[in-house]
Amino acid sequence: MSLQENLSLKTLLDAPCERIIIYKVKGLEKVLEANKNVLVTLIKDVTRDIAISKQPQQSKTVKCIAVVFDQMYKGFAELVAREIGEIDNVVLEYHEIVGRGLEKPVKVGYVYKQPARDDYDIFKLLKSLSGQCNVVFFTGDKKLANQCMMIKGVHVYYVPPGEYGGKELVVEHMVKILRQIIGQPLAV
Repeated sequence: MSLQENLSLKTLLDAPCERIIIYKVKGLEKVLEANKNVLVTLIKDVTRDIAISKQPQQSKTVKCIAVVFDQMYKGFAELVAREIGEIDNVVLEYHEIVGRGLEKPVKVGYVYKQPARDDYDIFKLLKSLSGQCNVVFFTGDKKLANQCMMIKGVHVYYVPPGEYGGKELVVEHMVKILRQIIGQPLAV
């Protein structure tokens, strides 16, 4: 609404009268005839609704995390996914490097099985995923871990299986790391 329209409307609403008649100027046709109080209430409601709709809506941001497991950790993705569960405002994708035998990625349950002939294929996968969301990469290969640390958006965790007393302890360690990254409370 222009300043002139606002002034005219204010003048109109402040006028000491019961009824308001609005005419189309050129042909002096009656456009609207209404009770002033009804019109004032209507204008206030419309103005309030417009003011409310112009306020910025608070949107919840969704955090995207791709969790990638090296070939050394085949089968761990299902266990970690089960332990983490679903979390509000967080999208978790689990990727498991399966090596040779697959031509293209295959989704099995919660897990994307990813083919890789060598470390370069893993590097390309991590780089591709990091363009879409944050990546957490678990590997037991120190050389690969050092190379992948150079990729922006990829958090590499070198988890040598020999340093843990079994599969269960490795899974527990991975879940602990993921919960810290997500901001989920640690299980007691």
